[in-house]
Amino acid sequence: MDSSDYLIRYMNNLIEQYDHSSPIMFLRLNHIRLLSPEKSGEILKFILLIAGKHEFLPPFILELQRYVGPEDEEKFKQVMNKINGNSDLLVQLDRKIERYETNVSGLNSFLNLRELILKRDYLTSIMAINAESYLLSGLISSYNTRLWKEFVAQDLEAFILFFTYQGKISKYIPFVTKKLTAAKYTLLEVPSTDTIDEEDDSEDTSSGKTEQLYMSDSRPFKKSQQTETIAYWRCRWLLSFIYFSNQDYIDCCKNFVDMLQSEPLQGISAIEVFNDHWQNDIVSKNDVLQMIILSMLVAQPINEIFDVISMDKFQLVFSKQPELHNFLEHFTNAAFQSCNKIWSEEWLRYFQLDLFISKKIDRLSLLFRFRQYLIYLSMVQRASTLHLATRLAIDEPQLKLEILQLIHLLGLNFQFDYETSTISYVCIENQNQNELLEELIKTTNEIDDDLRGVEVGTMVYNSLPL
Repeated sequence: MDSSDYLIRYMNNLIEQYDHSSPIMFLRLNHIRLLSPEKSGEILKFILLIAGKHEFLPPFILELQRYVGPEDEEKFKQVMNKINGNSDLLVQLDRKIERYETNVSGLNSFLNLRELILKRDYLTSIMAINAESYLLSGLISSYNTRLWKEFVAQDLEAFILFFTYQGKISKYIPFVTKKLTAAKYTLLEVPSTDTIDEEDDSEDTSSGKTEQLYMSDSRPFKKSQQTETIAYWRCRWLLSFIYFSNQDYIDCCKNFVDMLQSEPLQGISAIEVFNDHWQNDIVSKNDVLQMIILSMLVAQPINEIFDVISMDKFQLVFSKQPELHNFLEHFTNAAFQSCNKIWSEEWLRYFQLDLFISKKIDRLSLLFRFRQYLIYLSMVQRASTLHLATRLAIDEPQLKLEILQLIHLLGLNFQFDYETSTISYVCIENQNQNELLEELIKTTNEIDDDLRGVEVGTMVYNSLPL
């Protein structure tokens, strides 16, 4: 398949994966445009196809005007008018927000204000301006502390998506984890309702009973509690996404495994939320699963991977992604040749177009190869570079260079015979694995590819025989 056909298929898959009204579609399409400027005309047609479903449109679309064909001139004119009106909409939103007094006491007024603030933050993201985030400034909580506490997880989810869209979420990991702890603590104070009741609409909001429940000393009514619990678990899934975005692959795995092992919260489990209650315009379930699998491949001990993929809950999560599950099983069975062929012939091309993964895929590819070298050599003890290259389906010159890099920079227990191009594993008796890990971490500052010590050190530690 040539690059043009592949690109069109990729964009069609995006439209199938995301709703047409998803704002991230524009960022994804613009990312592809920057990678392949020659495809700008085709990308513009996709943008015009979905533009009508969006209230706000990003200004980069105006850069594509020279690719507009005669048949699309009217559509593009409408797009231009909508983009040029963004500034006026922002002013209108600011004025509406300013009308609210600091003593917002009613539920309805609080919800209206919250909706305006979320909308205002979303618009500033779309416009790509350096305006202050009202979510980040704490404006919502300043209006009514009691009501705000009932929306900690929901507002955190909005916060995560806002800064994910801006590409800045990695810097807020401490904030996100702190808020998650607060949200869980709040939910643990509430008696469990055991199940999610999608059809329970018995609360009479028109009579003001719902508002009274919020303003009394009692906890929120059941539907609000369920919504907050669902938002909490979605934030936990997004935390793995955030860790991956920050290249914290070990923490990405740990958070995933912790969710699999966690008991339901208020009768609602992490798996149930992921499978049945994922409502997200920015990060898809497929995005999260891909990042978890990639993190496991480069950072999780083999014995732990075996344990995880044998869990029933793992099967439930990956039931609709058999290709990811199968790849992980091939890896744990040391079927490295087939893994590398899939990686180089399918995954690499796909992930290079992915907005969230493309900047990390080269480094992940290197980490993945390093991991295989270490696992295979620790098993066979001795092998020629030709044998290793054949078994792993990697070019021998590339393999030899990377093996030498591992030996030289990480001080591994391998010896390389330059005459025969043979690598041997040297066992050191009574070697303390923790001391080895510490030493490996110290030496990683010298690695040309700027691989981080915890990732590489842990990867090496988990690959060597104990």
